[in-house]
Amino acid sequence: MQLALGQAGDVRSPVAVVMTSKRPGAETVAPKIAARVFDSFKRESVEGLLNDAAGAKELRAAGFSDPKSCQGTRACLSKLAILLGPKAVVVGVDVGKVGKTLAIHLEAVAADREESIATLDISSSLNEWSDAMSAPIVVFVRDVKAGLELKKKVEPPPPTPPLTVADAPKKTELTPAPKEEPVG
Repeated sequence: MQLALGQAGDVRSPVAVVMTSKRPGAETVAPKIAARVFDSFKRESVEGLLNDAAGAKELRAAGFSDPKSCQGTRACLSKLAILLGPKAVVVGVDVGKVGKTLAIHLEAVAADREESIATLDISSSLNEWSDAMSAPIVVFVRDVKAGLELKKKVEPPPPTPPLTVADAPKKTELTPAPKEEPVG
C-alpha cells in the first residue's frame, strides 16, 4: 500500500475530460466525442478521471459557471485546470460543424505547465467521425498519459570540497640514487 501512495504523488491528477465549447450544429455529436475520449482514458487505465458531467460539477463548485464558455481556448483551459487543483489536467473537447464536416480540437492542459501536454486537430464527415477518430484519439490519450508523470527533481551532487595543502601531491624523486661501490 505504501508504494501505491508514494507513486500517487508523482502523477498529475485529476484528469477532467470536459466539453469546452458550444458551437452551433455540434450540440448532439460533441457529447459523444467527449464520451469516446473519456472511455479511451479509462481503457488506458488513467487514474483520477472525471467525465464531462463530473468535471463541470467540480468546476462549478470551484466558482466557474460553465466550461463551454471557454470556446476551446488554451488560456481558459489553463484556468480550469488550476481551479481543479495544483496537479490537475483538463482535456478540452471542442467540436465545430461546417456543413457536413466536423472539426474536432482536443487539448490537454495541466495546471502546473505553461505548454499543453498534447493537442489533436482532426476533421471528419459528420457520419464517419467515429471510425476516423479511433486511432488518433488513442494516440492523443497515450501522449497525455505520458505527460501525466511528473519528473522527479534530480538533486545535484554535493559540491566538491576545496583542496587543501594536505591534499597537494608530494614531490617524488624519480632519478635513481647512485650505486655505491663496495670498497675493497
